[in-house]
Amino acid sequence: MMEKIPRILESRLRDVLSKDEQPIIKLKGAFKEALVCTPSRVIIAKAGFMTGSPFGTNVLQLPYCDIIAVEVKFDLISGFFELSSGGIQIAAMNYWSLDKRSNPAKAPNCISITGSEMADKFTSACSIIMENITRKKGGTDASELELSALDKVASMFQNGLLTGEEFRAAKSKLLVSNGGEQNCGETKANTPSFEVDDSSLKETSVLESAAQRVVFERGPHPTFGRRGR
Repeated sequence: MMEKIPRILESRLRDVLSKDEQPIIKLKGAFKEALVCTPSRVIIAKAGFMTGSPFGTNVLQLPYCDIIAVEVKFDLISGFFELSSGGIQIAAMNYWSLDKRSNPAKAPNCISITGSEMADKFTSACSIIMENITRKKGGTDASELELSALDKVASMFQNGLLTGEEFRAAKSKLLVSNGGEQNCGETKANTPSFEVDDSSLKETSVLESAAQRVVFERGPHPTFGRRGR
């Protein structure tokens, strides 16, 4: 979901992002508003008279660990995206409000939405943001997702659908995207490690051992994509 955003916001975004930081989501709101997500944070940028920033830009940046909730509130034709954090004062918002305290276009943590298509895009963005929040905070859901993905790859290897080299490449990619994440500013310790040859899997970590048990206890024809109970 990478949309073209107003030029003034694109220019400001270049100043905000670090050299090696690449957006994974970029959505435009109803006015000169933009939601930008990177692997490490969420950015809401605004400019223009309708957003209360007629002569400049307003930029809110929050790491995933500091975000409490994200949601889209939408009626038949209009609504807004809202991001909640401990340091943000929450007020009842209304798209049609003339009061800047309750107008989402002017609120630094909200983005105005018009039309169901725009609402659907921001709803999808909410899901991705929540997944990143769970992963960054090291929640159970993130561990379950990681084990499930490793389970699928190990099952494919055991059934001859992947060579040892392909398995190692897939495993490394999973560990970089999951195990290599930072946990609320702290690097995760005891990152799982796998050693694989073309004939067997070798236990080198608790997580790998768990993944192997799921594979081997199923027998020669494991069910793909489902955890053993």
